[in-house]
Amino acid sequence: MTKILRLKSWQTFGLIIILPIIFIILGAILSIITGIKASVILLSFIAAITMMISYYGWIWTAGIAMYKQGITYSKRKLNVFKLLFVLALFFSLFIIPILKTALSVESLYLIQIIGLVPLVSFFYCIYFTAKSIRNIEMQRKIRTSYMFLDFVLIWILPIGIWIIQPRVNEILSNKEEKAL
Repeated sequence: MTKILRLKSWQTFGLIIILPIIFIILGAILSIITGIKASVILLSFIAAITMMISYYGWIWTAGIAMYKQGITYSKRKLNVFKLLFVLALFFSLFIIPILKTALSVESLYLIQIIGLVPLVSFFYCIYFTAKSIRNIEMQRKIRTSYMFLDFVLIWILPIGIWIIQPRVNEILSNKEEKAL
């Protein structure tokens, strides 16, 4: 599971950004060559799934791995992270699309309010991961203000991966050195 955390920055960037772009380009080329427009849709869907699995998988893995490395291990906080992560995915992938098709246009405000649930849940997961990384680096519990930049870098992971991933690799390599 932590294999995604051991990747270099450029490998993680390639998995999250470059590979989906290649799928989209291949879909466009296939569509032009064959005249079948469905290939663009299919490969765009595969690109979106690849990007989501890579990005969300990185946050899930980093959140759990870094928190277990930290100085304050609380099963309750880890369980809240896991619950909110699954809740955010469940709402984003199932509940909101079902509500959009089932409810009328007049219910748009209800859908927007319900849409805040996965957003807030996912922001907590990013906060949790950023705080766990910073706690390990500073070897103490930190205040939220110390990890705001890490939060933004994880939120915009394709850009922040160039800064965050080397730090995660260093934390993991220090763990291995201590184990020896």
